[in-house]
Amino acid sequence: MPASRIFSFLASFFITFLFGLCVWSAFLYPDNIFGNIAWQVRSIFFRASVSGSLEFEELGLIESKENQNKQNIEQNDNDIIEENENIEEYTGIGGPDPSLMSEQDLLDDIAEKLDIIQQQVQELTKENRDPDDEQKIDEEISLKEELEKELEENNEIEIKNEIFYPKILISEVQIEAQGDAKQEFVELFNPNDFEIELTGWYLQRKTKTGADYSTFASSSLFFGKIIPAKGYFLICRESYYFNGLCNIFTENALSDDTSLAFKNPNKEISDKLGFGEALDYELSPAQNSENGKTIGRKAISYRVEKDTDNNSADFEIQEPTPKAENITYVQPITPVATAISGGGSSAPVIYPKILISEAQIAPIEQRFVEIYNPNNTDVELTGWYLQRKTKTANSWSSFVSSTKFERKTISAKSYFLISREIENSDILFDITFSADNSLALKDPNGDIKDKLGFGEAQDFELSPTENPEENKSIGRKVLEGIEQDTDDNSLDFETQQATPGAENITWVEPEPEPEPEPEPEKDTIPPLADFTLLPEYNSLDFSIDFEIEDPLGAVTPSGIDSYIFRWQKNEYAPENGWQMGDEAQVESAPLHFEGTWDFMGEDGTTYYFQIKVKDAEQNESLWLPETPVLTKISIPKKVLINEAQISPIEQRFVELFNPNDFDIELTGWYLQRKTANDALEDSWNSFVSSSNFENKIILANGYFLISREIENSDILSDIALKNDNSLALKNSNREIIDKLGWGSSQDFESAPVLNPEEGQSIARKGHDTDDNSQDFEVCETPTPTPSGN
Repeated sequence: MPASRIFSFLASFFITFLFGLCVWSAFLYPDNIFGNIAWQVRSIFFRASVSGSLEFEELGLIESKENQNKQNIEQNDNDIIEENENIEEYTGIGGPDPSLMSEQDLLDDIAEKLDIIQQQVQELTKENRDPDDEQKIDEEISLKEELEKELEENNEIEIKNEIFYPKILISEVQIEAQGDAKQEFVELFNPNDFEIELTGWYLQRKTKTGADYSTFASSSLFFGKIIPAKGYFLICRESYYFNGLCNIFTENALSDDTSLAFKNPNKEISDKLGFGEALDYELSPAQNSENGKTIGRKAISYRVEKDTDNNSADFEIQEPTPKAENITYVQPITPVATAISGGGSSAPVIYPKILISEAQIAPIEQRFVEIYNPNNTDVELTGWYLQRKTKTANSWSSFVSSTKFERKTISAKSYFLISREIENSDILFDITFSADNSLALKDPNGDIKDKLGFGEAQDFELSPTENPEENKSIGRKVLEGIEQDTDDNSLDFETQQATPGAENITWVEPEPEPEPEPEPEKDTIPPLADFTLLPEYNSLDFSIDFEIEDPLGAVTPSGIDSYIFRWQKNEYAPENGWQMGDEAQVESAPLHFEGTWDFMGEDGTTYYFQIKVKDAEQNESLWLPETPVLTKISIPKKVLINEAQISPIEQRFVELFNPNDFDIELTGWYLQRKTANDALEDSWNSFVSSSNFENKIILANGYFLISREIENSDILSDIALKNDNSLALKNSNREIIDKLGWGSSQDFESAPVLNPEEGQSIARKGHDTDDNSQDFEVCETPTPTPSGN
């Protein structure tokens, strides 16, 4: 036998002996270092077997010791997996088990050592290798590569991929409004350029004494909701007075020293806000807000809000702006004291002169006030404001508040425009002023910088200027490019052509038109009209059919040009109380015209109607008929509470029934509940709010189902019912339409019905005598019925 083969055999035998000794040492003495490595390898291989079905016996790593320890290893791994799942559920952060990284490092280390051993063997045998041994060596290398590939494939670890959710910010929080503790809200802001679906998101709260977060607005409230790109989403407390702005409502209250956390469906905190003495916050807490103010995120620019993950740096005390751009609260400015040597008095801040330059009061949509900066420097308008006084008022009232001027600047020798609807205005606001008014522009010290009175105003500079005509303005006179300011309104102002935001232009009355040539004889007889109404309508809207005739006279009729309706309600007053519709034009001036006029009124109200018509020659009739026609709107509104089940919880429902032969619109309706402890007559509590009934309709002789989980329900809501409760169904006028009490309830019709057992319901017998004990019975088999069934 060649020496190279002998050497190769001895080297392989020695290496195999050492490796086997380590393995047996590991399994016979599991507490030593080799035993620890073996346990880690077996644990990793066991994990890999979950996804790759790796069998340890095929690798030859585990023999009789495997059967003894397999159950303990599986239990240890299950404990690790369960622990990691619990951590994920608590933190809401997905991803791979952090311990897998150390196990992978261990595998890499073992593979590296095998490579080193193989390399050493190759180096020892390389010099003495016989050419006849090449094929055997290649086969051994190929076998090693196959084993390494199998090990790599069977030890791939599947890492859970979670959905990524973009960031949504807590933008503004109001704890309570001035004088009303229930005026609370939390505003969210979407800083992204795309809308976000909020299903699965939720808001939690922690007080300064709370051990953990608790629910403030549950994920069920966010189901199906969307926050627009660069838009706001408002979470309001029940009874919030701006409820038209609210996206969802919660019964939970807010208070000082609280933390809020908004979480995505992965249970990750998207944003967190702590204020006052809160124990949880981003870096440092924001301040508690004053009564009537909010804790608001600072606005960097339009629809861009500051987010440095530091609550104290990102938030400030602000003016409430629910579902709108945040506005910093500005403390009223007090005079700044300036020390004067010798103990003199302090001097206030001196602000430059700004002029009221032009104003237009009519038409309403063209109302504006223009101010002008005659100085050579820009002027910052924060803290400035405009006030108004009518001719009968004793004091100035707010016209454009200082909040509107916040962070605004008027450039040198430039104009600043405040209007209702004019494009590119510096402030767009529903300004309200009319003839005989006074305006005062005041600086942050409260000093009047300029004043304008017109017509019969009681406050002005020296004497008032004239009231402006419609489509004209009151403008300050411009002399050689300089606006005149003599502190006399009658001298400084004149009627002008409106130039909002630009240099003033004096209005020049146009030349009178020449008198027209005499015209031939024209139609002088106005048209006639007739219409009738039903004495009563059971709908809020109905149509009035009418006919107009332009009769023959001395000359050919000119044809019907237009008509207009007027009406008044309740008691007929011949001269007062009329409301006018819009004048309607008739095309092509026909001699006969049949039309329809659509009208909408109020339930239970009597209306009187007349019509006036005009022909093409502008001959106008009297109001016709001389005695107005009348009709009354009367809508039956009876809707009954038909059936209710209180347990089990997932089967809770309340069923309504419409006994009428026509559909009923339920917008504005709501359900309230009273427990046995609520004895006061007005102590009803919210049960199903009116927002849930928005645009809902209960069909004629049909049902309407409100439940917690029943499929096809008209409203799904977390309703809470139990024994000895009362329910009241109220319409949009807050009138109780129907009432049901059971058990020991404190409110009912005549007498309560019995409490139902679990799985039973309280069902109406089919009649309504206003006696709950007679109209209802306990039903063994509940029959919840939604609309359309």
